[in-house]
Amino acid sequence: MKLTVKPLKQKDAGRGLAAIDRVSMNELDLENGDYIVISGNGDGQAVARVWPGYPEDEGRGIVRIDGRLRQEADVGIDDTVSVEPADVKPAKSVTVALPQNLRIRGISAHLSVTS
Repeated sequence: MKLTVKPLKQKDAGRGLAAIDRVSMNELDLENGDYIVISGNGDGQAVARVWPGYPEDEGRGIVRIDGRLRQEADVGIDDTVSVEPADVKPAKSVTVALPQNLRIRGISAHLSVTS
């Protein structure tokens, strides 16, 4: 589905949300909290959680996303994007890697490490 990008209200920004009107949500068979893929004209894509759009956007074909999601999708305000449901599955594992140049400060000389 093609929708027009508009800015998300400041109070909702930074949470990975995409506000879409209920008509579009129904056409995409989405419910609150489902995930979507937003694709711009280039290679940019963003994944966002769907939230019901603002009442003033109802039936206008608008997706409201914040600046971070616009940057990920490589789109600007008033650009047209493709929106489709995302196939998101829970992670089976997560790996955390510390940087090699990690410096630890403030550790007391009285601490000892045993193996």
